[in-house]
Amino acid sequence: MIKPTSLRALSEASCVFDAGLITPLLEELADKALPVEKDPRLKDIEQTIVAVDGTLLPALPRMLWALWINDDNRAAKLHLEMDIDKYVPTGAVITHGSGNETTVLRKNFIGTDKVFLLDSGYAQYNLLAEIASADSSFVIRLKDNAVWDTLEEKPLSKEDKEAGVTRDMVVNLGSKGKKDDYPSPLFFP
Repeated sequence: MIKPTSLRALSEASCVFDAGLITPLLEELADKALPVEKDPRLKDIEQTIVAVDGTLLPALPRMLWALWINDDNRAAKLHLEMDIDKYVPTGAVITHGSGNETTVLRKNFIGTDKVFLLDSGYAQYNLLAEIASADSSFVIRLKDNAVWDTLEEKPLSKEDKEAGVTRDMVVNLGSKGKKDDYPSPLFFP
């Protein structure tokens, strides 16, 4: 039987315990997790497919470190890396509410042999170049104002069209002032 814990004990725990100590445990559990049933079309991908994103968590007024917008708006941000094959988290970082997601990705999650699934908040061309230079790949939803030069447009197969693919292109990403941030051609389906 577990005895009740006071609210005071829980609020003091954030000052007493180092949350970083849980990281090795998280990694060990993720390594032991079994893959879940997945789309058979992904069987040829040898890299680990990970989704990375951040989300705001409301914070208590006493959590001064979680100051976000002003004294009345406090939040922590959970930055999570999730293994899509095993459906388990493989990395987590908690920052104050305005913690920068791209900075956390750079410092904590970039590694070799990964395919990063990212939303448009990570669409910094130099960040994408860092991912590629680490021998990893990415799938990203670009921002509406993204600029590219089409180098080649490829024909779509019947399977592509059935899967909802509307275009298959090789592009150079970026406007004139940003071309050096990601200098290599990209496949842009």
